[in-house]
Amino acid sequence: MKIAIDAGHGRDGDPGAVNLELLLSEAQAVSVLRELIKEKLVPDFQVFFPDRELLSSQRAREAQENECQVLLSLHLNAGPQGARGCEIWYRTGSEGGKELALSLQGFLSELPLKMRGIKSDDQWFPPSDPGWKGGMGILREFPGPAVVIELLFISDPEEARLLLNPKFLENASLAIVKGLRKFFSLNLPFWDVSSGEVKDALVRLAKMGLIKGYPDGTFHPEKPLTRGEAAILFMRLVNYIQEEGGR
Repeated sequence: MKIAIDAGHGRDGDPGAVNLELLLSEAQAVSVLRELIKEKLVPDFQVFFPDRELLSSQRAREAQENECQVLLSLHLNAGPQGARGCEIWYRTGSEGGKELALSLQGFLSELPLKMRGIKSDDQWFPPSDPGWKGGMGILREFPGPAVVIELLFISDPEEARLLLNPKFLENASLAIVKGLRKFFSLNLPFWDVSSGEVKDALVRLAKMGLIKGYPDGTFHPEKPLTRGEAAILFMRLVNYIQEEGGR
C-alpha cells in the first residue's frame, strides 16, 4: 500500500502561515511532522512525498501517477484572535475521503486540541475569493481517499508553542498513523464497496488471487465486466483449480 504525504506550501519559498513571535512557519512545521509520520509507516507502507515546488492540484496528480492509494495533506491554520483547534477536510462526495477523515478524527481528538470536526470541501474558499466553488485542488485532483489536516492554528500563541514541543509532535504523528492504519484495516481493499456479503466475498476472492481492484484501492462494483476481463477471470480460476488439485 502506498500513501502520499503532502507537506503543504514550500513552492517558490512559500512559507504558508507564519508565527512571527516564534519565527516559525507552516512549511517548516509540517515538514517535521511529515518525516515523523513516514518513520512510523515504513516498512509496512510505502510513502511518497509529492514535489512541493508543484501547485497543489499538480501534487495530487503526481501522487496519482505514482500509484498512491491515499493522499494526506498536512497544514496549519491561521485566523482571527481566539481561533483554535484541529479540522479535517475531505472532497465533497468522496465516501472514502469521509471515512479516512473520520478515522483520523478519532485519534486526533486525543491530542490537547479542540476538535473542530470534519468538513466537506464545498464549504471551503480561499480568503481572496469568498465566492469560490471549486473546493480544494489537492482533494479534487486525486481520485482516491484524500484529506487535508489543518492540525492547529499557528496564529494562536498557545497552540503555536505546541509545535516546538517534541512530545506533542510525536503524539500528533502517532495519532495520524493510527488513523491511517484503522482506515486501511476497515476499508481496503475495495474501499468503495460497503461492508456486507459483497465486501466479504470480494476480500476472500482477492486473497485467493482471483480478482484484483484498481490501483487506487477501488473495485467499482457497478461497472460492467468486459469480455477481456471475463477471460482473465476464468483463466485465474482455472489456474487456481489446477494448483489446488495438485496439492
